[in-house]
Amino acid sequence: FREARKLGLMGRDSVWIIADTLSNLLDSVDTNFISSAQGALGTKLYYSEEATPFLDFRRQFQKVFRLEFPSEHNLEPGIYALQAYDGITAISKVVMELGSKSNTSTSMLLPTIIRSNNFTGLTGDIHFHNESLSSPPMFRIVNVVGKSYKELGFWSSSFNFADSLELENGKINFSAVDGVQTMQNMTARVNW
Repeated sequence: FREARKLGLMGRDSVWIIADTLSNLLDSVDTNFISSAQGALGTKLYYSEEATPFLDFRRQFQKVFRLEFPSEHNLEPGIYALQAYDGITAISKVVMELGSKSNTSTSMLLPTIIRSNNFTGLTGDIHFHNESLSSPPMFRIVNVVGKSYKELGFWSSSFNFADSLELENGKINFSAVDGVQTMQNMTARVNW
């Protein structure tokens, strides 16, 4: 990004998009990277930061992290920590269920048990269909600004773009979204 800025390619006439693999790390990269990427747009995997399981996990994570890394200032768990936790939870559910089925071959039961172990994890609903997650991912659209980033809106293949998320009974209300208007609103809020 530094070289692109020197060449004048980091302004309104040039859009730099950061893939979610890098955007998901924006909370933990050093300030030199953030300052060089000013104006870039990115996508970060969405998860609810207000759900009780997340808040409980965050509290425990920060307690352990602070003990192991006392000089570290960023104590927030990233999406990869949350996904790892959900993965371990899924595996432990399968192992527990396998342990209760002593008469059947494990290799025959494993695919069935994995598909039937649906649960709500830290990253959202974990439901398997045809050996993959059935819920499409949702992304936060972010703009690198200042020493961090600002959230511009959301995107999912289920509803396109949204300024904000309306929740009904803990689930997102997709019908309350006007994707075209949202896209125009987002574009107007970008800091180049």
